[in-house]
Amino acid sequence: MLRNLFAVLLSLAALPAPSHAQVPKVGRDVYEDAVVYGFKMKVPKDWKQVPPQPDEENLLASFNDPDIPYISVGKSGEILPIACFLFAIDDRDADGNAIGGEQDSSSRILKLIQDRLSLGTAWDIKDDKPKPLKIKGVVRARSYVLEAQHTRDPEVMIEAYVADFELEPGLSIYFFGIGPGGRKWRSYESAYAKLAKSFRRVEIVGVEDLGSGRDTPRDRRRIKLQEEVARSPEWKLYETEHYLVVSDVKDKPFMDELLLRIEAIRKAYEEEYPPEEARAIRAKAEEEKRAAAAENGEDEEPAEEEDERSVSVQDPMLASLSSVLRVCSDRQTYSRYGGPPGTGGYWNPVDEELVIYDDKKSSGRDWTWIVLN
Repeated sequence: MLRNLFAVLLSLAALPAPSHAQVPKVGRDVYEDAVVYGFKMKVPKDWKQVPPQPDEENLLASFNDPDIPYISVGKSGEILPIACFLFAIDDRDADGNAIGGEQDSSSRILKLIQDRLSLGTAWDIKDDKPKPLKIKGVVRARSYVLEAQHTRDPEVMIEAYVADFELEPGLSIYFFGIGPGGRKWRSYESAYAKLAKSFRRVEIVGVEDLGSGRDTPRDRRRIKLQEEVARSPEWKLYETEHYLVVSDVKDKPFMDELLLRIEAIRKAYEEEYPPEEARAIRAKAEEEKRAAAAENGEDEEPAEEEDERSVSVQDPMLASLSSVLRVCSDRQTYSRYGGPPGTGGYWNPVDEELVIYDDKKSSGRDWTWIVLN
């Protein structure tokens, strides 16, 4: 989850952190969402975009400098990750009406940063009044500066620039930028403010459904991934007979080989464990379960009407058709996406996503193939 992002960045700090990291610069790099929310804005020049993990609710994207993702602060030399984030908070009902009426933006921002970012304690708004931002096409836009004590060293202050873009009642986009407190903060605040002022509305065009046109688990997952890569230009969606693959690897021969390998692995698995035998074993287990329940006088639960949704839950082979393989371009990207330290891959059973990375720069791709196998 996002709360672990700063712990992940800290795990990358194998070397002493520089005391003067590159202040974010405004360039031509743009984040654009023409799929769901209809906006675009500039992001720090040369910072890398990392898509949210499946369980990171409300997070659209995070960004940080891939070369210097943290700095050293205070006399104690504590690590401070430097990053910025985009959130979307939608408090509308099915008819598009705001739920619960108008909410205090500052209270929402404080709750969001306290709940989602495990960095800093006692977050508070520095100024009583927010600064208005002149942005066309929104209900209102304003910015805040927050401050907190560093989690590990209360003598060290950290600050956050937050811009709140209310697209319509009940729907807001939030931009967060983190930096060191004190005299250094002014440069960070200025850079983040320039980025916020670049916010623009764009037409929502959605994505083209490249699937079967049906409402299967695979089709629903594909649409979700299409929306993700539409907002993350460095990432691309691939599809094989049995898998959906998302990657930011630019090496086409490597990706071509990987797509062939995962299907070959699937074929070998099915030859070793034929689906028909697996289904028969599960059917027998279910029959024994019902017989035991009847013997104990328990009422048998009525069978649900089977459609492709319910069948996919019952049949792991069918459910696996919507599984995702995410291939990160390097270990750093893998770690920022949530990869545990010292691992070459991890499986998220809740979201049915296997995450690995191309280890060409470190141990070599033999390690990548071993993990995949």
